[in-house]
Amino acid sequence: MWTKMFKQGPDQDTIQAGSVYRRIRRDNTVETATVLAIREDSMGIPHVRYRVSFGRADQHIFEEGPRVLSLDCFKEQYRSLPVS
Repeated sequence: MWTKMFKQGPDQDTIQAGSVYRRIRRDNTVETATVLAIREDSMGIPHVRYRVSFGRADQHIFEEGPRVLSLDCFKEQYRSLPVS
């Protein structure tokens, strides 16, 4: 059961505006996603609107404007618990 919960990613209830998630990419870049909002589209499918930034060991941080992913895709990409 624990493995199933880990593979599913965070619960929908824990993903909310202001939540911050991180993942380390293959090139050791740290990707940080800050949730801006969760809204349903016209078909009733929940989507996460978030801002993303990329940090590297050389302290260079690159930020990108808002992105949108379905909630399921967001949970798949950002499996870790929120950053405190």
